[in-house]
Amino acid sequence: MKYELFKQIVTERIMDFMPPIFSNFSPEVESVQKVNVKKDALILKPAESGTSMALPIVYLDDMYEIFSIDEDMDEMLSFVAGIFVSYTGSISQEELNVDFASKKDSVIVSLINTESNEELLSDIPHIEILNMSLIFRMIMRWIGDGFDSVIVNNSILEDMGLTKQELYDLAVENSRRIFPPTIEQLEDDVYVVSNRGNMFGAATMIYEDFMKDVGRTVGDENFYVLPSSIHQFFAIPEKNANLEQLIMMLAEGNTNITRESDMLSNAVYSYSTTRGALRKAASYR
Repeated sequence: MKYELFKQIVTERIMDFMPPIFSNFSPEVESVQKVNVKKDALILKPAESGTSMALPIVYLDDMYEIFSIDEDMDEMLSFVAGIFVSYTGSISQEELNVDFASKKDSVIVSLINTESNEELLSDIPHIEILNMSLIFRMIMRWIGDGFDSVIVNNSILEDMGLTKQELYDLAVENSRRIFPPTIEQLEDDVYVVSNRGNMFGAATMIYEDFMKDVGRTVGDENFYVLPSSIHQFFAIPEKNANLEQLIMMLAEGNTNITRESDMLSNAVYSYSTTRGALRKAASYR
């Protein structure tokens, strides 16, 4: 079955598999710009809802991959319905109707690739850092060791009543409190830099005082920053590194290891702790 037909059938039949409590909901498919990728989102919308209502989402392209294994449509529709029921039943009415201003303490920072996310960046507050952009996420609820989050767009920023500078200051403070930065030696002269939880940890490269700690740990005031994903980067002392090999390593990782949605950059950077500055050292395209 082709994907477009799959999408049509799921949209037309999903309500047949939902319990009566969802009788006033209707399914809609929206194209959603995520980090690095655009996805088809199936959303169940109530007859009356405000723009600040948190709604469960199922990404149809992900479901299609699962469906392609045995092509059992009824089983797939039951699975999708279960996701909606499980999600909606696990959150309170207060969480469904979001007061963004009350969630200021849950805003954190994240780095994404600028070129790959031009459409996304057009409607969100951000700060460009070389070929990357610092964006802001709001944690909506915790699920075990993970969480659901939304990217702060211009409308949410207005609802929060903050300037972009105030948002930045708050998000950096929250990020360092919720996800303290970490350094771990992987092997000789290679250190993994992220945060506790390894969630959007590549953004720790914006913490100037912490990057000085990284320099002291790796034993070099100047070190290379190899962004393996949006969640972490490798720090390698410049005095012992081969830049050409690092570029090849990054290209291999981005092509064969890192998920497209997690890819951050095609460049290796150099950081100077004396200048407190990050610069692009080389890129593979």
